[in-house]
Amino acid sequence: MSEGIDSRMLRLESQRKLAALSLKRCPLCGAVNAVANDECFVCRWHGEFQSDPVSVDEGLGLLLENCPELVDAMTQQPLQPPTLWQRLRTFFNRRSSSSRDPLLDF
Repeated sequence: MSEGIDSRMLRLESQRKLAALSLKRCPLCGAVNAVANDECFVCRWHGEFQSDPVSVDEGLGLLLENCPELVDAMTQQPLQPPTLWQRLRTFFNRRSSSSRDPLLDF
């Protein structure tokens, strides 16, 4: 049990570090915004943003406190793409089911 919690906390910490690189913080309302945004999505501020990692991480921490469900989203394991075998099996299953005559199925 502790191992699962520890790995989840490590994933959260690494995600927060990555987020600090791709986010900025509005100096007017404190909201965390994407670096690509020209204006704050909360208050429409369109001047200079705070981009120092400490400020961004603080804003992200406040956001995670207010929306704890985001922690779950940040710590989920990424979905693995299907293997070649799985993709082929899906392809042939779909192909065989679409070529079947529904009138013959009783």
